[in-house]
Formats: sequence, C-alpha cells, structure tokens
Amino acid sequence: MLSTISAGIVLGLSAGFSPGPLLSLVISETLQHDIRAGIKVAVAPIITDLPIIIFSLFIINEISGLYNILGLISLLVGSKIVLAVAVGKYKSFLNGAIYIYTIRALGLILWILSVVLIYDGLKLLGFV
Repeated sequence: MLSTISAGIVLGLSAGFSPGPLLSLVISETLQHDIRAGIKVAVAPIITDLPIIIFSLFIINEISGLYNILGLISLLVGSKIVLAVAVGKYKSFLNGAIYIYTIRALGLILWILSVVLIYDGLKLLGFV
C-alpha cells in the first residue's frame, strides 16, 4: 500500500510540475511577450480544433449530457488562461533556481521509481 501511495505521489508531482507541449507554449509565449500573448495561445486550440470538438460533441452527446462536455472544455481553456496570468505575474519563480532544482529532483526520483518498477515487473514475471 505504501509503495502504491509513493508511486502516486511521485508521478503526480512530476506531472504537475513539468509542463506538457501546450502548457510549455503558453508559458514561453507569456514569458517572451506578455499575458495577452499567453491567453491567445491558451485559446488557440478551441479555434483550431473546432471541427473536431463539434464532431466529438455530437458523438459524446449520445453518451452523456452536452452541458457536461461544454463545462469540461470551459474548464480546460479557463485553466490555461489562469496559468498564463500566473506565469505573467511570477516570471522570476519559473526562471529561478528553486523551480529548476525541483524539476531536477523530481527527474531523479522518477528515474529511481522506474528502476524499482522494472525490478518489480521482472520479479512478477519470474526473471528475478
């Protein structure tokens, strides 16, 4: 049980602190330009992916309510907008040593976790 909780904490922290491609783009545009540029990037997927979203809404509407899907889309775009505003206000933190060392430490912990998980997998398969 403790190993499962530890793995969840490590994976959750590393996923939360290390940005994905869109989040990286929102952060870099906000840092290079201003908050408005970051918001434009955060809203861009809604504009560029509109046909896919509309098609998906028609399909998913058969499975669940339309309001739930629209709320989810609003939540995702809204969170990116909030992030762009936060990055604009706290640029020094993202460029600071604390954030860099946090990401490096989480990378090391993820490496250790991967070795432990590989060992557990090999043990379950009977190789060890």
